[in-house]
Amino acid sequence: MARTWPLRSTQETCRDLTRTGYGISPVSQVAETSRVQGQDLHGTDAGERLRQALGPQAGHRTIPREPMGRAHPMKG
Repeated sequence: MARTWPLRSTQETCRDLTRTGYGISPVSQVAETSRVQGQDLHGTDAGERLRQALGPQAGHRTIPREPMGRAHPMKG
């Protein structure tokens, strides 16, 4: 039986975002290398798919964190 994932989520989204990044990062690196060499992959279907994959992941990764050295509010 085939699994269907919710729109804009990856197989690793529920596991952890680090592994999701491991999958997305090489695609982004290939697109950037191609751009440097004169071919823009960001303007293609692959670029749109990359943008759609990065959007929700970036939302999870930009949660503000406490500055270093500050006490955790629950630990006093």
